[in-house]
Amino acid sequence: MSPKCFPASAIRLSKAPRAIAVFLCASLSPLTGAESPSFGDLVSGISGQSADLVESIKRMRLRGDIAASGQSIGQSLRQAGIPMYLAGSPAPQDGASPRIRVGVKHLVLDGIEWAHHFSDSEQTKWVDIVRFSNVDSARAVFQLSRQWHSGIYAQDHFAFFTTSTEEPNGISILILKDEYLVNIGRDLPFVLSYEKENPPEQAQEASEAIDEVLTVTEALARSIVAPDFVGYIPNAHPTDTDIRDLRVTGFAKMWSAVKHNFVFLDQRPNVDWEGILPLYLPRIARAASNAEYLGLLEEALALLEDGHTRLSGTIGLNDIPVLRIESVEGRPVVTEVGDTPESVEAGIAVGAEILEVDRIPVEDLLKQRLRRISASTPHYRRDRAYRSLLQGPVGGTVPVTLREPDREPRTITLQCNLRESRSAAPWLSRPRFEYRELEDGISYVALNSFGSDRIVEEFDEHFDRIAASRALILDIRENGGGSTGNGFAIIARLIEDQIAETSIWRTRLYRPTFEAWGRPSEWHEGDSDVIEPRGSSSFTGPVAVLIGPRTFSAAEDFLVPLKATKRAVLVGSVTAGSTGQPIIVPIYQAHVLICTKWDRFPDETEFVGVGIHPDIPVERTIEDVAGGIDPVLQAAIVAMHDRLQR
Repeated sequence: MSPKCFPASAIRLSKAPRAIAVFLCASLSPLTGAESPSFGDLVSGISGQSADLVESIKRMRLRGDIAASGQSIGQSLRQAGIPMYLAGSPAPQDGASPRIRVGVKHLVLDGIEWAHHFSDSEQTKWVDIVRFSNVDSARAVFQLSRQWHSGIYAQDHFAFFTTSTEEPNGISILILKDEYLVNIGRDLPFVLSYEKENPPEQAQEASEAIDEVLTVTEALARSIVAPDFVGYIPNAHPTDTDIRDLRVTGFAKMWSAVKHNFVFLDQRPNVDWEGILPLYLPRIARAASNAEYLGLLEEALALLEDGHTRLSGTIGLNDIPVLRIESVEGRPVVTEVGDTPESVEAGIAVGAEILEVDRIPVEDLLKQRLRRISASTPHYRRDRAYRSLLQGPVGGTVPVTLREPDREPRTITLQCNLRESRSAAPWLSRPRFEYRELEDGISYVALNSFGSDRIVEEFDEHFDRIAASRALILDIRENGGGSTGNGFAIIARLIEDQIAETSIWRTRLYRPTFEAWGRPSEWHEGDSDVIEPRGSSSFTGPVAVLIGPRTFSAAEDFLVPLKATKRAVLVGSVTAGSTGQPIIVPIYQAHVLICTKWDRFPDETEFVGVGIHPDIPVERTIEDVAGGIDPVLQAAIVAMHDRLQR
């Protein structure tokens, strides 16, 4: 049973023996003139320009004489314009084991064979190269490196600025390769913040620091690689020609990864994937900007019609106003309004229908947007399109024509500033777990994400109260997935006997010799997981589960055994219809998720591309939204009363 791991703030790459882990700070080209990036702009560049440099480091073979190459490494750094010198071993801690600084942490190095420390004269920039006695010792230090930061944390890289208010801040790149640890860092003598605008001079200095750290990383890569290593090490600051080539290479890498890994490729007869390469490569080569390049990638991936096959980790070029828009009665309707001065002044009413955006009718705009959205079902594609309907340039504005209940249509201009006003958007900060008691002994539990084991712990912490209930309502309408195992661990508290009716699955087998012989494609057929009862007691009362179009991925896996065994009644509307295990392929400026796993109900009923249908269908109306009524919850309460009376 594999977790699906790709939250918006983290990209987790697949495990491999003797894997390399990279703590990468960020990557933006030098700014000129009066440009002054926000902290969000700086952080958004983490998985962009640096991605190819990082991947090349992961693949390279280190020099055999690296222990004796200290002076030559220092020379390489100085030739790159970074005046660093070999300064002996890392600083000792209390006269005992040496230590290195990563961000604001000072990590003790136990079990090392040797270490080099390079720094400038003021100790504001540093490079440490450490060889441990074994891989496990090196990994142990890496695992201690995580700290308070802003950026991206992944299984094998961490992109961050430290944001301490008490200690010197900095940027660090920590590279773990086999038994080697390479640590690159630079002081950042101030705190960057999402909460308020950073002074232009600080934002500029942070951008220059990123630029400098990347330069060090490239110089170091070229000095520690084996002389006979054949491969590509990109420039930290690519030229226009470099960028064009990286985009073309990125598209070709994506195309090849889809060809060999996408589980539904043979089920897409309307897409000639072989023809996609010559169709799109000339357009990629002509792309005038990263936005155009990424848009073409999105467009090609959307042809595959799969919600788990899409771009991830792209640089944020756009933003939206602080409004939540959902599909209600098939129309884009404002369901929540952010608590910002602009929203208060505009007096936007919940239940308002969006009619035009920048004077373009919604349906005309959707024709442009829908072709770039990866989705397994039409209703999920439309839902995703509505979420970004008001999208515009970061910090820009967008004219919106809306019709509020019992009012004439009006046009207002809204700022695209959700990124810097997230705290004013309650729908973005819902707790992972919510519990409350309803009337007649019914407990309500919202499970808003399966992305953390903590959801299981919180369910267990509330279990005594849940167990004392007469009925239980679980709400997963906002659950976009995470780990299937976390959902199954909750089901394990709702059963007295094991459940074997979980998803059956398959994945493609690629055997090159069989391909050469012209044999048909083969499949590996996976068995259902078994859910065993867990804990000293179980809740055996009636259960309802609230579902909707944003119930996605591992949240749909959660529904399969409940529906197959009739352990729960499902109330609401059809789910997104997309699950599976994606691989993550890094390319220029982004990562590509590609679905490798085809899940079905245990009786082989399809739900990917269809959605899981409720037992009790309930749809919200615009009148419900305007009146603050939740008809799905109301229907579930009625259903639980009916079962209690039987």
